[in-house]
Order: sequence, then C-alpha cells, then structure tokens
Amino acid sequence: MRHVVVCAAAISMLVATSARADDAALAEALFQEGIRLLEQGSTDEACTKLARAVELAGPTAIGGTLKLADCREKQGRPATAWALYRKAYAFAQRSGDARAADAEASAARLDPTLPRLVVRVSPELASNQGLTLRRGDEPIPREAWGLAAPVDPGVVVVVAEVTAGSPHETRVTIPPGPKTHEVVIAPWSCATTPGCVESPKEKPEPAPVKTSPTGDEPSRFGSLGIAGVVGGGAGVAVLGAALGVMVDAKSKYDDALAAPEHECGGGRCNLAGKVAIDDARVQGDIATGLTIGGAVLAAAGATMLVVDLVTPGSESERVSLEVGPAGVFVTGELW
Repeated sequence: MRHVVVCAAAISMLVATSARADDAALAEALFQEGIRLLEQGSTDEACTKLARAVELAGPTAIGGTLKLADCREKQGRPATAWALYRKAYAFAQRSGDARAADAEASAARLDPTLPRLVVRVSPELASNQGLTLRRGDEPIPREAWGLAAPVDPGVVVVVAEVTAGSPHETRVTIPPGPKTHEVVIAPWSCATTPGCVESPKEKPEPAPVKTSPTGDEPSRFGSLGIAGVVGGGAGVAVLGAALGVMVDAKSKYDDALAAPEHECGGGRCNLAGKVAIDDARVQGDIATGLTIGGAVLAAAGATMLVVDLVTPGSESERVSLEVGPAGVFVTGELW
C-alpha cells in the first residue's frame, strides 16, 4: 500500500510540473500579446490578456503585475491599479527585487488621487448576524464596515442580504477625484423591490437548546459523539502534519532563492534554482491539500460532537464516520 501511495504522489508531482510548464508558456504568450495591444491603443483587450497572463504566472510575475497595473491605470481604473502596484511592491520587497521601489512610488503617486467609498450600517441592522454585504461580487467583511476603501470611478452597487436570495441594492455613482463618498444601509421596504425580503425589524429569538437531563449518573457521549471525537482528533493531527510540511516547503523555497549556485536575481534563477523552487512549490501544494483535508475532518468531528451534546441519545443510535476520496461522510441512525 505504501508503494502505491508513493507512486501516486510521484505521478501527481509530474503532472503538476508539466501543467505549470504549459501555464508558463501560455502566460508568456499572453503577456507579449497584451503589450502589443497596449502599444496599439487597444487598452481593454490588452488588460484582459495581461490579467490572464498574471493569473497563470502567479505572484512571482512582478513584471506582469506592474504592466497590468499600468494598463488598468490607462483604462481609468486607478483603485485597481493602486492595489496591483501594492501587490507587486510587497512581493518584490520580499524577494529583494529592485523593482520594489518603482512599484511603491507608483502606488504612492496614485494614493492621493483615489476616490473612496465608506459603507455604513444602521444600528438596527448592524446587530443582525445574518446580514451580509458585498460591493459588486466582492464580499464586504464586517471589519470593513465604516472603512474608507479606494474604488474605481463609475457606478458602484452595494448589495445587502438578510437571507440567501433576498438582495437589496444601493447604487452610487463615483466620479473621478480624491473624494470620500458614503452609503448608509438602513432597514428597507420591499414595496418598490419585487422579489426581495423585508429587512428584520427586531432580532429573532434564539432557538431553544436541548440539554441532557440531570441525575445521579454522569453524562457520557453517544456513538455520534465518539465518532466526532475520533474524526476531530484525526483532523487536528492532519492539520499538524500539514503545518510541518508547509514550514519545510517555505524553508526550502527561501533556501533555493538564497543559494548562490542558483544565481537568483531580478525574479529569475538558473535551471537548478528553478527546479529547486518548483519542488518547494509542489511540497507547498501538498501542504495545502493536507490543510483542507484536516479542516474538513476537524469540522465534521466538531459538528457531530455538538449534535451529540445537544441531542438526547438512545440505545438505537448507530453512527459511523467514513472517509473516502470524495470527502467525509457520517452514516447511521440517530433515532
């Protein structure tokens, strides 16, 4: 069985390496085409090509990110360009790339010219934990409510929802220029919004929680709780292993960049350095997979444990935890 796992891992690494090589070639072709279109004045089409090239090349594409930022700026999207310059600066600084200074200067040049939008929520709605906000397709986390965030000029749509499929839209037109605009999300009425759901007028009563009866006998887990403990423990163990693999991959990546024999500089390395960096990235991908699997196991275990604690058990409980290639499954009877 061990040999099978090792062979499968080796095959996966070879496939991943081949896919990255294909992506790198396609990214370079898209990048060159984007530059050509930008020089011809076809800004929108150029930005589309450059964005795809950067997506394929990954965060190491400092030059591609800077060129995309320049394209977005010419496209009239200064906030997007500012964010790209900041992203390029952060990676260039970490890798010791000389282009960090240019990226930082470009972001600093744009910063005082950016329009900003503040999204505030009225106290009546802010206390409702079911309320979610997004700007276009981008979620606005609660921590960002009331924060002046840079936005591109144009029509900005802020969507509020209290239940899935009940959007309430607020539209605001943002002109160019360094001005802060504000949107306040207040309780709304559906009188003029077909298909929406009324905003809550008061906080809903919490659902009753079932508790186990008190008595002389100490409480104990049912079979669902035991399966939850086992599954959760396994998930925590996998997360620990993922952390170790991830730390080792980061160490190998940093060592590969710093090794003199790899001749890394200006965002490029020789063949040996590229191979070492690719190996570290593959190990990082494995760590990511372990992290996801461990998180799923831990979440499933915690869910079963909570259900067991709040649901009275019975002698007829028959529950099992099954882990397969498609995920984690809980099967059996609770009543």
